[in-house]
Amino acid sequence: MRTLTIAALAALSVTAANAADMPIKALPIAAPNWTGPYVGGNIGAGWFDPSFTTDIPSFPITPPKKPPVYTRDPLFGVSGGATAGIVGGVQGGYNWQFAPQWIAGIEGDFDVADFKSGASVAPLVIGGSATFNERVDWLASLRGRVGYLWTPTLLLYGTGGAAWADINYSATAQVTLSSSATTSFSDVRSGWVAGAGAEWMWNPNIVLRAEYLFYSFAGRDVSVPLSPAITATPVAFSWDRLSISVVRVGASYKF
Repeated sequence: MRTLTIAALAALSVTAANAADMPIKALPIAAPNWTGPYVGGNIGAGWFDPSFTTDIPSFPITPPKKPPVYTRDPLFGVSGGATAGIVGGVQGGYNWQFAPQWIAGIEGDFDVADFKSGASVAPLVIGGSATFNERVDWLASLRGRVGYLWTPTLLLYGTGGAAWADINYSATAQVTLSSSATTSFSDVRSGWVAGAGAEWMWNPNIVLRAEYLFYSFAGRDVSVPLSPAITATPVAFSWDRLSISVVRVGASYKF
C-alpha cells in the first residue's frame, strides 16, 4: 500500500510540473467600439485669398452751361492677398460602425474665427480712391462623415456638407474730393464645406483628431449712392466668392 501511495504522489508531481510548463493563452482583447455620440473641442488656423471689385459711375466734369464732358466709367479689381487667422470651437456628432472596418456618421460644429482682410486702390479719378475690408467672425457646419479603420484605433475619414459664416463687409469709394460712397454691413452666408481627417481612439472614451476643411461661400454685391450725389448712378461694390481653408486639431469625449 505504501508503494502505491508513493507512486501516486510521484505521478501527481509529474503532472503538476508539466502543467506549470504549459503556455498560458492570453484572453482576446475586444476591438474598440466606435458607435455612439460624442462631443468635444477644437483649435486651429485658417486662411483665405480675397478679391474685390468696385464700379465707379461716370459723372460730368464741366460746368452745367457747357456741353457736359463725362469721366469714363472705371471698373477696378483689387486683391487683398492671403489672410490668415485662428479658429476654435466645439463639435459634436454620432458614429455608426456598420461594418468591422467602416464607419459612417454625422457631425455639427461651431467655431469662432478671426479672419480679416483689407485692400485699397488709387487713384480712381483725380483725388479718388477705394478701400475694401472683409472679416469672418464665425464658421459653422453640418456634415456627413465616412471613414475606414486603418487599425482598430485609427480612423481615416472624408467629410462634407453645408456651411455657414458670419461675414462683415465694409467699403468706401472716394470719387472726388467732396463726393464719396460708403457701406458697412454684416451677413450670414451659406455655402458648402468638404475635407478629410484622421482620428485616434486613445482610450474607450477619448478620441483625438486632426483635419483639414475647405469652405466656399458665394460673393456679395451692393450698390451705394454717392453723397453728395454728383450723378444718379450708384457706386457698385463686389466681394468675390470667399474660399477658406482650415487646419485644426481637437479632442472628443465618446459616450
